[in-house]
Amino acid sequence: MKNKILMGVVGISFLIMNGCSSDFEKGMKQGCHNMGGSRSYCSCVYDKVEEHYGRKVMRQIERMTYLPNDLDRVMYQSGQQCVDKI
Repeated sequence: MKNKILMGVVGISFLIMNGCSSDFEKGMKQGCHNMGGSRSYCSCVYDKVEEHYGRKVMRQIERMTYLPNDLDRVMYQSGQQCVDKI
């Protein structure tokens, strides 16, 4: 179960890259939840990713003007750090 959720977090990066949501944070959290994460887990992952990159970079990711090379790794590591909230 944990591996499935963690791999789902990596999959979220593909949703981000495809710009599937106009409301970025809500869309990211909902995508995580749809893949089986609890609301607290998904919020934790988003918060950790935002903490890592900062709001300015998160806005750039949302607008697809910048995608960090390490986005998948950061999202995966954030998922690992939040695993106690599954």
